[in-house]
Amino acid sequence: MDENQIALLENRRVELLLIKASLEDLKENSELLIPLGAGIYAKAKLTDAKEFLVNVGSNVIVKKSIDKVKEMIDSEIKEIEKLLE
Repeated sequence: MDENQIALLENRRVELLLIKASLEDLKENSELLIPLGAGIYAKAKLTDAKEFLVNVGSNVIVKKSIDKVKEMIDSEIKEIEKLLE
């Protein structure tokens, strides 16, 4: 594995850790910035902090509980850490 691949994996791992930490702090009515693209954001309020919409591939979006989302994040972090060993 070259240095660029290692850096990409490390960046993804850090991103996942930050997302997981953010999920811990989310509460209903939390104010969020939603990225629309090209550096443009919209303000929004979270109406449901128990279920999230997750892209599971091929632009297929499914509802997942916060616990399932955290499990998914933990699983991806473990996969990345195995690759970095």
